[in-house]
Amino acid sequence: MSKKITCLFSIDNNYDQPENNLVCWWSDRPDIETLFQAIFKKPMSEANDKEIVPVVNVWQNKQSEFEDNTDYRLQSIVEGELI
Repeated sequence: MSKKITCLFSIDNNYDQPENNLVCWWSDRPDIETLFQAIFKKPMSEANDKEIVPVVNVWQNKQSEFEDNTDYRLQSIVEGELI
């Protein structure tokens, strides 16, 4: 059985930005607070609605654009799988 990891990818809205810019990965799917911390580098308790809503979308497996024009997405990857 192959192992899976959950990866957080970012895509800056530049003409030359790759779609698989790895931000971080977890051996188990992160909870929403861990995901928020990975994106904003601060606790979710310090967040406002404009920060929380797109993180919730990412956590629900929807690619979401943030105020800094960066898109984020979560993706489960099987060990050794090309992405």
